[in-house]
Amino acid sequence: MNRIRAGEVAATAIVLGTGWAVSGGSLGRFPIYASLAISAVFIGGYEYQIRNPSKDTATPAQAQATPAAMGSWNNPG
Repeated sequence: MNRIRAGEVAATAIVLGTGWAVSGGSLGRFPIYASLAISAVFIGGYEYQIRNPSKDTATPAQAQATPAAMGSWNNPG
């Protein structure tokens, strides 16, 4: 979980840095506000998924990882 949160911080820094760099052009402050909104949506989504992980819907037989099943994704016939 700490890696996910560290990833959130890194992604936020990248998005905000890009917004800051772009806002120096003719677009004014819109890019920085947009990057703030994008970061908020991403962080909200990550935090929601951390608190509400998806449930496994596979049956025990489907969950078995066999060599044939693992290799069949690129050889459907």
